[in-house]
Amino acid sequence: MGFDGALIHYYPTIRKNPWEEIDEEEFDIEKERMAIRMDSIKNPMLAPIGKHTVAIAAFTPYELFTHGGHASPHYTEIKEEIVHNMIGITEKVIPVCPVIF
Repeated sequence: MGFDGALIHYYPTIRKNPWEEIDEEEFDIEKERMAIRMDSIKNPMLAPIGKHTVAIAAFTPYELFTHGGHASPHYTEIKEEIVHNMIGITEKVIPVCPVIF
């Protein structure tokens, strides 16, 4: 596919100020900036033969995971939903084989 493993910055939408804070009501991972890397393409020693590593990062509002100064009781569910969506977005940007956990 020609992907060399370098960091990809994914910006599906651009705000006037891309570093502005987003509150939890406005947050939609499908519209947020992400970073995607596959370091094992440049360094095959990072993964088993025929496999690759994928690192995905995205910014989310802190308030999404808290409730009254403590971890939200829904922290795990929120995190799993965001991670699932991030993997889906990454598969659109860099088509890969299905993820197996």
